[in-house]
Amino acid sequence: MSVARMRVVAWDEFRLTLRRPLTWVLIALILFLSYGLSAGWVSIAISSGDASVGGTRAHLTSEFALTQVFAAFSWSAYIFFVSAGAGLGVIRDGESRVLEILQSTPLRPAEYAWGKYLGVLAAFAVVLLGNTLVLMLCLAVLPNAEMLEARGPFAVANYLKPTLVFGLPNVVFMTGMAFAVGTATRRAILVFALPVALLMLSLFFLWSWSPSWLSEGANRALMFADPSGLRWLRETWLEVDRGAAFYNTQPVGLDGLFVAQRVTWVLLSLLGVAGAVRRFSRTARAAHRVSSADVAQAMAPVAAAAPVVAAPSTRPLPVASGGAPSWWATLRMVARAEARELAAQPGLYLFVPLVVLQVISNALLALGAFDTPLLRTPGQLAATQMEL
Repeated sequence: MSVARMRVVAWDEFRLTLRRPLTWVLIALILFLSYGLSAGWVSIAISSGDASVGGTRAHLTSEFALTQVFAAFSWSAYIFFVSAGAGLGVIRDGESRVLEILQSTPLRPAEYAWGKYLGVLAAFAVVLLGNTLVLMLCLAVLPNAEMLEARGPFAVANYLKPTLVFGLPNVVFMTGMAFAVGTATRRAILVFALPVALLMLSLFFLWSWSPSWLSEGANRALMFADPSGLRWLRETWLEVDRGAAFYNTQPVGLDGLFVAQRVTWVLLSLLGVAGAVRRFSRTARAAHRVSSADVAQAMAPVAAAAPVVAAPSTRPLPVASGGAPSWWATLRMVARAEARELAAQPGLYLFVPLVVLQVISNALLALGAFDTPLLRTPGQLAATQMEL
């Protein structure tokens, strides 16, 4: 495997990813959310302390607050953009016939695939670094009267540690899984379904479902199963209020479960990329190879028809019979074509499972007084779905 050729592919994919409109939409969303945190439009603060009654307010610039911000932002805000950017690269090249170049160049399929992945990973890592710098600017530099009580002493470690421990592993996991699914299956619908399934699982189960009767072992298993790490942060440090002074001054302690969880999910995503690259290497050449027999078969009709010269005909062209189609026939033809086109859209297959998942989660995971299971009637279940 040539590192030089792989570096060329990675650099090209890096620049292409940063120029795509999807990436700039993500950057605009990051700017909006970062400024919203400082202005008070967006609230992901720790519920501890109250300056309005003379208490110490939890700082937005503390390590605990920024860890919660990066854990939530790097998962919920990034997941769709990162998955689309990483998972559709090889699919897009296949549709535009770029993969045919592999047959006429010394570039190997493995070099091409690894270069594509490393390029898109580096691009979103740069976006994540920009997110960190923007948060520094909005929370610690820009003058804002709303931040007087919530702005603590500036410390670079409060920003860099959450970026490296929560943000970067989440980006590696999302890019790896999306690239593996897109490269191995070549199906865009599965690339779009992956972030929807992960986000819905996190929002409606892993992050929010924590009844009082849940055992400690089951709770720790759910912490390990959450790829974002946000459940571990909430259940370990934020579930019991430790006081604003503690959250403003102390660092986030990492235990063995969290370290194992971070390493496991990152390794699984990289193993998924390696498996997808291996599958792509086996199938790329065969899928785009044209044998001499195929060429001879394709050229046979041309060779047979070449000596034949048709004599000019003086017979007039036949007149089409039957006239123009009726209004109903035209309507049926257009409706049939639109139905086939609609059935091939990925959004249709994503919206229906999304609705079903929310209905089922509200019915099965609803809790009543004292964390008791709530048995919903059809009317109550219908009323809870009015927000859809």
